[in-house]
Amino acid sequence: MFLAAELPILYEFYRDFVASGVLQRGEALPSLVWLIPIVLVIVPLALGRIAGRAAYLRKSWVKILTGPSPAPRAWDDLFATPDLTGWLILKLKDGTWVGGLWGKSASTGHRSYAAGYPESQDLLVADLAEVDSDGDMLVGTDGAPTLTGVSLLVRWDEVAYARFTPA
Repeated sequence: MFLAAELPILYEFYRDFVASGVLQRGEALPSLVWLIPIVLVIVPLALGRIAGRAAYLRKSWVKILTGPSPAPRAWDDLFATPDLTGWLILKLKDGTWVGGLWGKSASTGHRSYAAGYPESQDLLVADLAEVDSDGDMLVGTDGAPTLTGVSLLVRWDEVAYARFTPA
């Protein structure tokens, strides 16, 4: 999209300095020509960054550029939610249940993370919780899940089932 908007600038540069022989003869270029890289590189980069941040923050106006669903997979849509916190329960393909805090852990210092498209899907769960054999988190006397102070890194292809509950 940006290249289509930049083509008139590129064409004028080509016509005025390449086709005319100015570059071939080694003549000095006007100072204004040195702004072309800013227009062709920096401006689209800045606009792309603004649009990317707006998509991350799910601003409604950015749907003009991204369409109604900018995330390529449901995985990306869920885990790209800004400041997402909650509880994640995973049943691994070997039958093991694991779960924990999705967010920032005070005890481990980690923040949960999910690799985004197009990278291989994996998850870093910031703080594991104790989970019983039915996939339910064990809770303490305060009613909150019992955290272990241990993080978990798991590849998505090891997961048979996932459940996310917002905090």
